[in-house]
Amino acid sequence: MFSLRTTNAQNIGARPYQEDCFSILEGDVDTPANGRCLAVVIADGMGGLAHGDIAARRAVQAFGESFPGRAGETALAQALTKSLLDANAAVLREATARTLPGKMGTTFIAAAVRNGCLEYVSTGDSGLFLVREGEIRRLNAAHVFGEYLDQQVERGELDEGVAMSHPHREALTSFIGMDQAPEIDRPEAPLELREGDMIVLATDGLFKTLSLAQMRAALDEPGDPAEALVRRALTMGLPQQDNVTVVAILCGADLRAEPGVDQEQEETAEMRRPDLPASSARRPLEGRKPLEARVRSEGGWLVWCLAVALAVTLFLLLR
Repeated sequence: MFSLRTTNAQNIGARPYQEDCFSILEGDVDTPANGRCLAVVIADGMGGLAHGDIAARRAVQAFGESFPGRAGETALAQALTKSLLDANAAVLREATARTLPGKMGTTFIAAAVRNGCLEYVSTGDSGLFLVREGEIRRLNAAHVFGEYLDQQVERGELDEGVAMSHPHREALTSFIGMDQAPEIDRPEAPLELREGDMIVLATDGLFKTLSLAQMRAALDEPGDPAEALVRRALTMGLPQQDNVTVVAILCGADLRAEPGVDQEQEETAEMRRPDLPASSARRPLEGRKPLEARVRSEGGWLVWCLAVALAVTLFLLLR
């Protein structure tokens, strides 16, 4: 059985608040019959509703409190589904306690690997991607109004141009915090992972900024793949760049360990806690200037120095 390692990165983007939250649960859900389990959960609080940051944290915390016990008692797919519903109930209770019933919400995606197989559940539009043999593809469906519009186009009921330009195309149709049970996307069967695979969980601040081709190009960079993806998103320089969070699960020998870092090194206990604050990335990119900005800054300094040198030379020649 191949080994697993996780890596993560997070940035607030151009937004005033960080409304993404994530957690990594590792080694706390072992059972003699089922073996070691690694689980990752990401939530992206809805800025259009109240307290998106609190909704995301509460959902992640509730999942972390529910999943370890359920994973030891039932099949992994059932444990993920029931824990997602527990997270939904927790956000509903939080909203009621704040006299905001139905007005707090978050996207939600949880993925778990046990015995070399991947299971996941999601609601909303946060993404789950498989990187295999140089190709990248999305595994989960997005619960957005655009999916419904596209189905109408396929049936010949709507013009494609109208569907693509619809003002509510990106509106969520399901999320954590709904009064009714949310729509849940999950695979029909576990996905058997291979040596060298990478699973990427991300909020929409990544894949609505970068195309799949741009994400794949970022993953070709040496070093930490999660940091590479977040860094590439920031270099796009979007004035309204959303919060962006990435967690990658690396399978097998090609773990891209940094020099001097043991590939089998465990995440810290703090990283595995389910009640992490939103800024929980081990190596956050907060405050770092995007690569393009650094290049522009260094180039400007060089031009200024050359201009000063030329001015001094002319002054000495004309004396």
